[in-house]
Amino acid sequence: MKQIIKYLGKNVRVTMGNFLLIACVVLFAGNFSAANAQEKGDKGIGVHVAFNTGDVPPPDLGFGAKFRTNFAAKWRLEAAFTYYAPKTLKEELLGVSSELKYGLWDLSANMHFLLRLGDAVNIYPLAGLSFLGQSVSGTATAFGVSVPMDDNVTDGFFNLGAGVDFKLSPKLTINAEPKLVIGEDAFLVISAGVLFNF
Repeated sequence: MKQIIKYLGKNVRVTMGNFLLIACVVLFAGNFSAANAQEKGDKGIGVHVAFNTGDVPPPDLGFGAKFRTNFAAKWRLEAAFTYYAPKTLKEELLGVSSELKYGLWDLSANMHFLLRLGDAVNIYPLAGLSFLGQSVSGTATAFGVSVPMDDNVTDGFFNLGAGVDFKLSPKLTINAEPKLVIGEDAFLVISAGVLFNF
């Protein structure tokens, strides 16, 4: 598994153009399927909290919103945005000290294959793409000389994971979802939220 992750991270690149094309297809399919939806709960919009367990970027608590729509009996598309609370880290080593502020956001599009366990519970595997924007700002000081640091990077990643939905009512669903985010490195993101179905 580690070899596959390393291969994907080094040899397969997700460009912003490809991601925007996929996002447009997701939104178009969502609007097209909405016109043909016959049941309540085919679409949903909600909020979530997420915890990023990666070392780089630092672990952070994030908050976000998501939209999902069923385009077939067992298939669903989801678009989500998560903003992680900025985190400041101070380090000192061999006369060099730094105070850096890290920021992170995640824009993702995933496909779910729904496995229904009765009327109120769905479990699903997921696969998709993420774009992560990372920022670093602050200063590094060595022997009394301070150097400002400011960097922003946006990169593409693959998502693999699973999730579970609990329908509390026809209009309200709670959700939990772990996913592995795979790029040059791989890290786990765990999220939970609530969705309003319409």
